[in-house]
Amino acid sequence: MLEYNYTATYTPGSLNVLADCMSRLPMTDESEDNTDESTELEYIAQISTITDGMITDTEFKEACTNDSDLQNVLSYISTYWPNFNQLTPELKVFHRVRYELSTRDGILFRHDRLVIPKALPCRIIQIAHTGHFGMTLVKRSIRQFYWWPTMDTMIDHVIKNCVHCNTSDKPYKSITAPLTPIPLPERVWQKLALDIQGPYLEAKAQHKFVIIMIDFYSKWDEVKFCSTVTTEVVIEFLSNVFYREGIPETLVTDNGVQFVSYQIKEFLQRNNITHLRSSLYHPETNGLVERMNKTIKEGIQLSKLEHRSPVEVTKERLQVYHSTPHTSTGITPFTLMRGRTVHTQLTIPKFHLHSMKNPALISKVQRYQDKYAKYHSTRHRKLPQQLRVGDYVRVRRSRHFFKGEMRYTKPFKIIKLYGCCATLSNGDKYNVSKLVRVNHVAVNSEYLAPKLDNTNSGLFFDTAPVNRPEQQNDIPNLPRDPEIRQRPNRIRRQPRRFNDYIMN
Repeated sequence: MLEYNYTATYTPGSLNVLADCMSRLPMTDESEDNTDESTELEYIAQISTITDGMITDTEFKEACTNDSDLQNVLSYISTYWPNFNQLTPELKVFHRVRYELSTRDGILFRHDRLVIPKALPCRIIQIAHTGHFGMTLVKRSIRQFYWWPTMDTMIDHVIKNCVHCNTSDKPYKSITAPLTPIPLPERVWQKLALDIQGPYLEAKAQHKFVIIMIDFYSKWDEVKFCSTVTTEVVIEFLSNVFYREGIPETLVTDNGVQFVSYQIKEFLQRNNITHLRSSLYHPETNGLVERMNKTIKEGIQLSKLEHRSPVEVTKERLQVYHSTPHTSTGITPFTLMRGRTVHTQLTIPKFHLHSMKNPALISKVQRYQDKYAKYHSTRHRKLPQQLRVGDYVRVRRSRHFFKGEMRYTKPFKIIKLYGCCATLSNGDKYNVSKLVRVNHVAVNSEYLAPKLDNTNSGLFFDTAPVNRPEQQNDIPNLPRDPEIRQRPNRIRRQPRRFNDYIMN
């Protein structure tokens, strides 16, 4: 009423022929009102206490089997429909749409939507109402996948009596002036809108402000909670989003101090982004992001009522928003942005998610994988050919060892070699990937001198040694290398610096 100038005029009751109905309304029987009110409250309580969770295909089929009306409809479809006047009121609704009904694997469909049994509508409405969106959005969300008689009436009744929706500011809408529509961009992520919301004084320090950005084409949005909204924080938010999604052509903002600073101007010029600012004191110019601000604010209010984190509630609401067809486009923001259907708690993969097989792509990936596997085999499968019977090898330790200790054990001699398995002189068998060939210097070293006994010299392994049955077709022993000398044979001579001295 503050927007109008009005004058109050008193009219005596005897002359007031258009009195309000409340002053002339007769009293009714209280028992009837109490009965209707108790029935309504009982129904609302039933909706409010439903357990959240996805509906599995097994649970859906079981509910269809227990629904007598659906079973009768399935029987009529497979045989013939009786006369309309002979049907019950519940079945007459199905008779009017009988040419749109079909069956697949014992499940009833209306076109491509599942027909819901009587036991599941309340649960589906509860899942679709996650985030406490309005009637229109909830109806569009459910109509994607499901149908049942009196669906619209039931959804309207549940949402109108939602306690949280009526407690928040959601039902109260302000009067706004008509807006000039903004032309739709040519492609996704071409034109973005950016705004800052806050501060929320009652929120935690890290949730004081919210940075919101939305795409004009797909209606996809990006949201970040932060403690401050300096220019550096805004630039960091834009950089993280642009690295993931790409750089847009145009960015629309208001005239906040963060958006008129020299740093943001330099950042946008460096990325070749056109910066558009809305008119002063006219936020309707950037109306798309302002509408998203209202959605975020509703989520923050709900978080206070539900005593939950605003970040958690916002993520929950954004998931529903991204997976529901938008009013203007008729397509979900996720589909326009990502090019596929999102899997949520409301969908059943077996019925709602379509295959995205691309024969050309599958063939290309298969060729690349075969090529990489061949390259990997060429590089990493030469080890069995490098080892021979009679070679000395060291075993790589698998468990933790202290600093200063050697990663490999003392040398052992290969007694038998077959396939990828080698039998060492201590009687243990190991995969060749655990063995490293030892040169003659390490074999002759006093510290690493091999002890060809039946001990394992303190080996530590994560798994037990490989014990494979002896094979009859052992690989024939390859020719051994020449016998390794115990001492190296080299020429010794005196260093030149000792030529001027007499050495004893």
